[in-house]
Amino acid sequence: MPNALREDALLVTVKRDGEFFLGNLEVTPDDLASLIKTRLKGVFIGFGLFLAGLVFVAIVSISFAFGRGQVQAQHAASLSVVYGWTIGNPLFYLGLLGCILIGVTVAGSWPKPVR
Repeated sequence: MPNALREDALLVTVKRDGEFFLGNLEVTPDDLASLIKTRLKGVFIGFGLFLAGLVFVAIVSISFAFGRGQVQAQHAASLSVVYGWTIGNPLFYLGLLGCILIGVTVAGSWPKPVR
């Protein structure tokens, strides 16, 4: 499986003696599905936080550029400006990773359902 070694892969290990692990956390087979769902919910929460932050940064930066006179009304910004604020900026990826970690942490802190 070529994508099994990606950093965002959820690794499930089953030992010969029947022990289950999700990453390095020992789990029971009954809890495995709920833990995987929780981690995936956390990733989705992280992406949602990231998109909300991206919209906020875009609004603030456009307002800042208008306030300083860098952008004139009724003029378009070039793609190099958009590239510089997004995928060309290392902070873009740092923010994405941070939001995903926050989302996974928030989802992991939710109380587990009682059976």
